[in-house]
Amino acid sequence: MKIGIPQKIAIVISLLVIIAGFYYISLISKNTFPYLKSKKEVLESTETTIEDLPKAFCPLCGVQVNENQVFKPIAVMIDNHNAALPHRGVNSACMIIETLAEGGITRLEAFYAHNHPKVVGPVRSARIYFVDFALSYKALLSHCGGSPEALSALFRLPIDLDQIRYSYPYFRDRSRRAPHNLYAQFDRFFTQAKNLGYDLTPVKEPFFMFGEETPISTTTVSKISVPFSSAAYTVSWIYDAQSDTFIRYTKKGKYVDELTNESPKVKNIVIVETKMGVKDNKGRLDIKISGKGKAWFIVGQYLAKGYWQKEIGKPFKFHRESGDEVVFKPGMIWIEILPEFSYPKFSN
Repeated sequence: MKIGIPQKIAIVISLLVIIAGFYYISLISKNTFPYLKSKKEVLESTETTIEDLPKAFCPLCGVQVNENQVFKPIAVMIDNHNAALPHRGVNSACMIIETLAEGGITRLEAFYAHNHPKVVGPVRSARIYFVDFALSYKALLSHCGGSPEALSALFRLPIDLDQIRYSYPYFRDRSRRAPHNLYAQFDRFFTQAKNLGYDLTPVKEPFFMFGEETPISTTTVSKISVPFSSAAYTVSWIYDAQSDTFIRYTKKGKYVDELTNESPKVKNIVIVETKMGVKDNKGRLDIKISGKGKAWFIVGQYLAKGYWQKEIGKPFKFHRESGDEVVFKPGMIWIEILPEFSYPKFSN
């Protein structure tokens, strides 16, 4: 079948109309979206990387994090009876303070400001000196009851997250024996605190000095023994060169977090000596937490002697014998508070 001239003209006109339509659409698109880029250009120009987010430093351990990862500090009283081991959530702590409660048994106060575990515990009762530490580091305090002195203070303070008064964050793990089985879902602390109208403003200014450059001394140490009371509560620390941290050991062996089955990687250890004495028929202690006293500092593998200073409700200040303030490595700080004349032992 031959195509006549009229048909050829019709085909040409149709093609011209189609071409003109595409050109018109292109023109309209350019006029309407003059800055439209290719898909690759759009992705490259709008994708936000972690490195682009505003940075901040954890006020407790000096680690650099994204600005939106720094939260109001929360302190948790952790049961340190040997029957309470292994603990949960300690690997996420920025700082831990350990000292005696009564009966020669120590208790931990774990502080969190940027890295939150899913679960933490076992949670136990507070003492007045632990209340002071929470206030000193602007933290809310998670605990289950406490000494009369501690409870009297906490009842008037907008930091109290007592399980007895506010049960929402807490639960009992029936696979563990009471009283060593009270745990908390960490994120619920913030919900509870918000409902109570507590201040949840993050802390921006660091509580300590941090840096990586200069060792605090020329003396190195590989093993530390910290005698709180009996052999059952003597703690050992052994240096791990691969991670440049100290690993903790108790009577039950290597100290691990039950959530991760790993040991906390402690960059800085502070050992403080102060006066302690029994204050009541329950064996509770009166611990001097203000004034000045001896201290030892282990930063990385380096050991220095010096002293601590503190006022009630204010953070510790740590100084070398020269008077210079101690510069810690960014990372977990573990503070051991020993009775007077209970000296730590160091070896290589």
